[in-house]
Amino acid sequence: IDPLTRQESVNLGIARMFLLVGTVLFVFGVGVFNRGERMKAALFKYEFEHRTDGGVVTFSTYEASVAHQRRHERADFVKSVGTGIAGLGVLPIMGWVLSLFSSH
Repeated sequence: IDPLTRQESVNLGIARMFLLVGTVLFVFGVGVFNRGERMKAALFKYEFEHRTDGGVVTFSTYEASVAHQRRHERADFVKSVGTGIAGLGVLPIMGWVLSLFSSH
């Protein structure tokens, strides 16, 4: 077994860094996405508890209904950001995987 050359050693370190950065981004993105999911679940719970027999969600004021709609939009935005961050995390992981198959 030949010992690694200096360049191979540097390449291995870079590949490990790609794996680490990718994994951290992916896990963080999944966490952000889950936060958005929990926000949506709380909103759906409110809607379930305040729905009339006719299927209409009731609010105390118009402003409360607007705030509720904004919370839905915010939760969707948080989920989208989480998806984007996790997607960005996949790119360095793919780079790491490709480095496993590259010729030295």
